[in-house]
Amino acid sequence: METYIRLADSVIEFDIEFLGTPTSEHTKHSLKIQQEELKVMWEKAKALFDDLLATESIGAKDLSSIRKKGKTCYAAFVRCMSKINDLSEKFAKSEKEDEDMSATQHNLHLPPCDIDAFKGDYLSWPTFRDMFTAIYILNKRLTPIQKLYYLSQKTQGEAKEIVKKCDLTNDGFNIAWKNLCDS
Repeated sequence: METYIRLADSVIEFDIEFLGTPTSEHTKHSLKIQQEELKVMWEKAKALFDDLLATESIGAKDLSSIRKKGKTCYAAFVRCMSKINDLSEKFAKSEKEDEDMSATQHNLHLPPCDIDAFKGDYLSWPTFRDMFTAIYILNKRLTPIQKLYYLSQKTQGEAKEIVKKCDLTNDGFNIAWKNLCDS
């Protein structure tokens, strides 16, 4: 019985300490560790509680104390586990918002490029190639598929036909650019 009371008290104390810890001191990883620790403590306490209830040699007074302690222990477990889950959800939501913000920043709008659309003529190719490279290809914030989109927007005629043959994928940009350079 003493072992059960110590285990139940450890769950109750865990709850008190957890609720007293400022949210800013928790991390996604520390919450996971604490949740696992709390589960283990609860499972041990619950197993001993069930064993004690099944024991016939316990008097009515002790049985009443065990049940009271069990109820308090369970309430502490549920309260603390709920708080851990709530904080975990907030961290997950915050991470998602950060990812969404990053994706929003990733979808940037570039200033209009003052070069003429490339139509496939050899005389304008060096200027187009160098300007497109400087503005789009060397821009580390653009993905290959975004570069392909801009390449499609900045080509016409024969050059546009070469670009259109490539799939609108990340690999498609490298193929389209190589085909333009080779033509």
